[in-house]
Amino acid sequence: MLEVLNPRKYWFELILGGAIIGVLLYAALSGEFTVAGGALTYPSLVFYVLCFALTSFFLNRQGLKFLDRIFYCFAAMASGIVLFELVYHYAYGVLSFSDFLHYELFFFGNQSAHGYFSLDWYLIILVVPFIGWRYMAINKILIGVIVFSTVVMFFWIATGYPQFLDPQYFPAYNVLINVIQKGNTAQIEFYGELFNGLAKIIAIIPALLFNSSRKQISKK
Repeated sequence: MLEVLNPRKYWFELILGGAIIGVLLYAALSGEFTVAGGALTYPSLVFYVLCFALTSFFLNRQGLKFLDRIFYCFAAMASGIVLFELVYHYAYGVLSFSDFLHYELFFFGNQSAHGYFSLDWYLIILVVPFIGWRYMAINKILIGVIVFSTVVMFFWIATGYPQFLDPQYFPAYNVLINVIQKGNTAQIEFYGELFNGLAKIIAIIPALLFNSSRKQISKK
């Protein structure tokens, strides 16, 4: 534990942690859910930076040097972003297997307009962090976050998959858990923000793969 708290070794991670706390405090005091009224939400910002910081921390603990860690951090963060997008997108379901193959699995374009979803590129980004597979390990925290994320997604879908940006499309599914009144925009937006924020924890899953206590890195 003393090594974990060593500011000389973990100065970079401590700076990122302070930035995350600062963003959380600002979001709480301002009462805003989106950053500057844009498409980026504060939960997204927090969990994306947290993914970056956790990757750096876990690899630092294993002995990886700063510059090497940075590249893994960017790879893990990008992977976490697309992982959430994949889960979010397919939570709506796949319309048909033929459409899935034609429009998503074999679409090699670099844009997502006109109903296309760049699944192939997303999968490539998703697996990039596995170039560091030798630094990875299955661990209890990883499993716990996966279970928690699964539970959150289940309840999000079961309540009708409310969206804070598009409350008019509620419910997206047959409601299994009736806690939201249809047509109540404020209530739909509230639950949309709640579930969206909680589900963003999915984005740190790639970082948690690096949660290994083994000293594998040579310090040459």
